[in-house]
Amino acid sequence: MLNEFLNAMMLAELLYNRTVMSLDRASPALGGANRNQNTPIRILHIDDEPDIREVVELSLGQEADFVTRSCSSGKEGLDLAAAWKPDLLLLDLMMPQMGGETTLARLRADVKSSMPVVFMTAFCKVEEPEYFTSLGAAGVIYKPFKHTTLAASVRSYL
Repeated sequence: MLNEFLNAMMLAELLYNRTVMSLDRASPALGGANRNQNTPIRILHIDDEPDIREVVELSLGQEADFVTRSCSSGKEGLDLAAAWKPDLLLLDLMMPQMGGETTLARLRADVKSSMPVVFMTAFCKVEEPEYFTSLGAAGVIYKPFKHTTLAASVRSYL
């Protein structure tokens, strides 16, 4: 069990490093070159774990141009997405009642939104990024994530 955990942690770190390397090749504005610099970037985070929501809010709250809202369920997230119209959605994959996959499908069908959606998950396999993009997601951020680089990761999807 410990070996499986350590392997998962090493894989997450490798995937994280791959993400950071791709950010190094990004534009100086990290995806924000086409945005009005005075317009806040609205980010909606849906996760059933209160601790994760708090860390994401604190991490992204350090960015002056980010406005973050969070909720604990897919249903609540769909309602908030329709009313608030965020620029990007961070979506937990594994949630009770309505998981991330169903939430994304309903978002595209019911809310008719084309905003980038980025899955956040602790379940990581090398082939998963392709699976997530096949669902219509812009990408994936693996947990555990580094709170110091979360904002840069989020910017890469804008």
